[in-house]
Formats: sequence, structure tokens, C-alpha cells
Amino acid sequence: MRSALGVRPIPAPERHGMSPDSAPTDAATAAIHDVHSTWLEAIARRDTEALRELLDPNYGLWLAGRPILAGREAAIAAMAQTLAAIDVKQSFESAGVIVTGDCALDRVVERFVISPRDGGAP
Repeated sequence: MRSALGVRPIPAPERHGMSPDSAPTDAATAAIHDVHSTWLEAIARRDTEALRELLDPNYGLWLAGRPILAGREAAIAAMAQTLAAIDVKQSFESAGVIVTGDCALDRVVERFVISPRDGGAP
């Protein structure tokens, strides 16, 4: 399983109290949210090495008006450049976890507050 971020695999659902096609248990939801917390902590530290560990090798990032960043290394390079220039406060608000088979998805509202590191308004 992967989190909604398209990040690292989470062990089989039965390890987190889920059975295929079931509603998630507290343990399953906690496992997914642990990945989110790890991500947010890495962003706050500007720790691209920690982010690399979370991203799937096939990770893709689509930004309006820009070419697709295809692959983990392209995404990490762009994130490093971005985090060097701006402070990022990111949050996730869960809209519910869905489980089917060996896949779990956390639908989230993702929010960012960004501020230039050299000053200026967010």
C-alpha cells in the first residue's frame, strides 16, 4: 500500500488491522497518517534526503504551466531548489481513508503557506 502522497509502501493491510475491502481500522489510519507526519516533518526541516526515502521511484509532480517532474530524483532536485528559496508550512486534512484489497487511500485537503526566505509577504 502507499499513502495518498504516492509515497513509500506501507506493510500489508492485515498488519494494520484491515481486511480486504473493509473500512480502515484506527491502526490502518494511524499508519497512513504516520507517513503524512514524517513527510511534514521532513518539509519543515528542508530534509530532501528524508523526502527521497518517502517517494516512490515513479513519483510524478504536475505543476500548472510547467513540465511534469517525472521520477523521484527530478522531484527531489526541484524540492531542494524550492526549499532553499522559500519557507513552506504544509498541512493535510483527511477527508477519509478508503481501503480496497491491498490498497488504502487517504483523501486529503493539502494546504501550503509559503514565504520567501529572503523576506516578503507569505
